[in-house]
Amino acid sequence: MEAEGRADEWVPLATELHIRSDFLKFEGTVDRVDWWDKARNQIAIIEYKTGKWWDNASLKRQIAMYAVLVGAEIFVDKDIAAGVVINPRLKRVEIFEINENLLKLLARSIVKLKLALETEDFVRKCSPIKYALCGLCDLEEVEF
Repeated sequence: MEAEGRADEWVPLATELHIRSDFLKFEGTVDRVDWWDKARNQIAIIEYKTGKWWDNASLKRQIAMYAVLVGAEIFVDKDIAAGVVINPRLKRVEIFEINENLLKLLARSIVKLKLALETEDFVRKCSPIKYALCGLCDLEEVEF
């Protein structure tokens, strides 16, 4: 039963939202953006996964990146309170609070990645499928 006057809270604010940052050299597609607490003007990033594995650290970084970009590019007037990852195959749901610690973790990851790319000091775990999505490496240097 829907609460009086709250029906719009259950409608996603966005689905399959493509975001891109030329500054961060990042783009992706957010599965859904929902209200988290409309009275407080808070929204949540919703991400669906269908794989057989779960990596909290990776998911936290992905949610944080989406939160930064969605907040900076699209929903600048709203507070992004949480990221929700749903995996129906594993029957698992995880909620990540978007807080200062998570954003610092993301910032450190970006700095480390940028440094590794600039110095070419990273292990390239590539495959033809990953290369097709990324395209950053010189294909002649990549061992498949």
